[in-house]
Amino acid sequence: MQYARWYGTSINLPNGDIFVIGGKSGDTRGTRGSPIPEVWSPESGFRSLDGAEVPAIANDLSNNDHWWYPYCYVNSSGEIICIMPSRRNAAVYRVDVGGQGSIESIGTKPFTAHVRNPSVMYRIDHVLFIDDDGWLWDSDISGKTPVWKKKYELGRTRTNGCFVLLPDGRVAIVGGSGVPGTQED
Repeated sequence: MQYARWYGTSINLPNGDIFVIGGKSGDTRGTRGSPIPEVWSPESGFRSLDGAEVPAIANDLSNNDHWWYPYCYVNSSGEIICIMPSRRNAAVYRVDVGGQGSIESIGTKPFTAHVRNPSVMYRIDHVLFIDDDGWLWDSDISGKTPVWKKKYELGRTRTNGCFVLLPDGRVAIVGGSGVPGTQED
């Protein structure tokens, strides 16, 4: 691994490789996060995707913490979709890991969510999120741009909680708190 990745995200790819993005870096580029994703392959180890530098991380000089656990999923077309955490209107990207990699901005997230709020792919191409106001959101990541739908109100967020996908397709919400950094709930 070429870049430090404290609090980064890693996901399995359909071919068995592992995609790694974000995390706190030790570089001297003036950013707090690691803007260059990497891919690990069992045959060749790590390689940097220099062509896929993540603008929201590279240009994050205002402490938006987009490097902290970006939400990433593989859709049914095999594309990697990465949703930046934290702020409303945070960027959503499609990342290609071929060659030196490439990245394309494909939309924004319409709500605010703490960087430690959970998400889960609960059905093919559908990801469930919880925002800071306690609303559950569905994102359909199958198309050219994600389609967001506000679904259900829980009343409180669940920072540091976990979504668990149950065998029957339902999602359980376990733990977490309505106030980040506490065990209030």
